[in-house]
Amino acid sequence: LLLIPRFGIVGAAWATSVGYFFTLIASTQIITKFFSMSFPWKDWLKLTILGGIFWFTVMMMNQMLPFIFLVKILLIVPLSLVLYIGLAYLFKLIDINELKFYGRLIL
Repeated sequence: LLLIPRFGIVGAAWATSVGYFFTLIASTQIITKFFSMSFPWKDWLKLTILGGIFWFTVMMMNQMLPFIFLVKILLIVPLSLVLYIGLAYLFKLIDINELKFYGRLIL
């Protein structure tokens, strides 16, 4: 509520994101204790880095491509999907069997 009067809807979005982040951390800790699991810090760090690379790439492609909006979407979405899947494979977040399985589902 502190961010909303000063920053408006952007402040509300940030406050909501921070709230959800802390809820995620708290619920994950409770679940890992309840089920005697380990906390997936390593995978979360990989996903955060992957998400940052993905976001940066999409923003750069959006700035660099001089096309109209629809053409940008038709180019950026498939290229970004290929990049994301490739990086997830390189970061060992998915394996070749998962890629084959989802490839069969799509095709």
